[in-house]
Amino acid sequence: MKNKQGAWESYKLSWGNLWKYFWILLLISFINLLLTIPGNIPYAGLVYGILICGPLAYGLNYVKLKIIKGTKPKINDLFEAFKNYGDAVIAYLLSALIVIGGLILLIIPGIIFALKLSFVSYLIVDKKMKAVPAIKKSWNMTKGYTWTIFLIYLQGIFVVLAGLICLVVGVIPAIMLVGLAHASLYNSIK
Repeated sequence: MKNKQGAWESYKLSWGNLWKYFWILLLISFINLLLTIPGNIPYAGLVYGILICGPLAYGLNYVKLKIIKGTKPKINDLFEAFKNYGDAVIAYLLSALIVIGGLILLIIPGIIFALKLSFVSYLIVDKKMKAVPAIKKSWNMTKGYTWTIFLIYLQGIFVVLAGLICLVVGVIPAIMLVGLAHASLYNSIK
């Protein structure tokens, strides 16, 4: 039986891949950033965020998953969720509504719901699943891993702070490393 991968192991497994694919990940992340800028426009940005930024975020997670698998990503991998566009948008919207509903229920349920749904994006782009089955599968996949996912993000705060201390420039690889650690955990339990 395979040992359960923890948060620390997720970071260790991601470290080498971060530097192996750093420049292509930086380029793809920059393109993603540019494409999501219109999501900040009042009112219209909300629609753009749901229809474009959501699938782009799923695509960026696909890029990170390819890196974790040791495969060099391509720029067009950022648009992977657009191949399953309807389900990507529905999954993004449903996940957001579930988390917002949980946050309204005194914050802690929203955090738990966000952790339980954190693999939805990977299931949409990696397994090409439909929206509702991806939500259910993510909920079930994270059983026994919710604390590990929480620890990845909690440790991520310190990783990003360390990046800020490194003349602010270190925050870029720090943010990338946190995302890769999450992708590593998904890859280890899928």
